[in-house]
Amino acid sequence: MKILKSHKEILAKRAGGMDTGEETASYQEYRKIDHNPCSDPGELLEIETKDGKKENYYCWVFYPEDPAKKEILPEHIQKHIDKAKKHHRDPFHFEKEVQQERYEWFCGGWIQFYDDILRTEELGGYEHKLFFYWGRKDVPGVAIYINDETAKDESYQTNLNYDQSKKELIYTAPPSDPPKVPPPPPPSKA
Repeated sequence: MKILKSHKEILAKRAGGMDTGEETASYQEYRKIDHNPCSDPGELLEIETKDGKKENYYCWVFYPEDPAKKEILPEHIQKHIDKAKKHHRDPFHFEKEVQQERYEWFCGGWIQFYDDILRTEELGGYEHKLFFYWGRKDVPGVAIYINDETAKDESYQTNLNYDQSKKELIYTAPPSDPPKVPPPPPPSKA
């Protein structure tokens, strides 16, 4: 699992003490993006890496900073807001790069678990890469792009039900055909 960063962001991380081993294992520098992202689910974004290769990324999920209008939230979150208003989250404001990066690494861990446990190489897995777009001005928030074509399938629904009575974690072996990678939960101030 790698997180894409611009040349400027990579230089800042190096100045902050990132060594080459950490950089190689965790980040991939990109050179340019083919257009300004609009953060629409399934949007195709072609990103050119530092070595000149072009890779396709798809808008996986967009979380607005202020989810006051549930229509701009992903469908799997909307249905829970309809069931119980307590699932409505407060607005978040990631104004500092450190806060943004913490959320990026939370999502990275989410994907790393999927890659290592559910979709192993024997089952046709591959290394996922993420690109986070925090730059929208009209509807501030974060758009998460992933190098997985199945992310453009908008019919995917995440099962967010939790059985309060059991309260135990049980490990089960991954199925022979594991599910598609589910989107991570939205960021929060907490």
